[in-house]
Amino acid sequence: MQVARGFSRVVPGVAVAIVLALLARLIADSVSHGTIGLPPISLSPVLFAVLIGMLWRNTVGVPSWTTEGLQWAMHSLLRTGIALVGLRLTLSGAGSIAITALPISLACLATGLAMLVAMTTRRMTGVGYWKAVLHLFSRRLRT
Repeated sequence: MQVARGFSRVVPGVAVAIVLALLARLIADSVSHGTIGLPPISLSPVLFAVLIGMLWRNTVGVPSWTTEGLQWAMHSLLRTGIALVGLRLTLSGAGSIAITALPISLACLATGLAMLVAMTTRRMTGVGYWKAVLHLFSRRLRT
């Protein structure tokens, strides 16, 4: 029963967010095809969604009955979407640049681990950070 009550408070705001997203997509498609009298310009629907949101909030205002759903869409749904887009970009790019990026990635990882060990060593022994780094690398070079 508690879930249904919470769900019913979120639905109106999510519906408004979906309508605004669809409107932004429609406007972006119209602009990219040049159907509104302008030359064809390829612009992101995200740009139009931000512009519509700014215009709506500053002229009409956000109704109170949409607040919970829009907050949920902005925090939970948007974060999940950004993470999924980032994952898609990472996975698609990893295959195409794997041979080139692998040595760089390994070097960055090794540097990060060395810095972590140096900072931990400094805290445990009281030795300065750079002295701990030099000590760590000099031990690695001698062995």
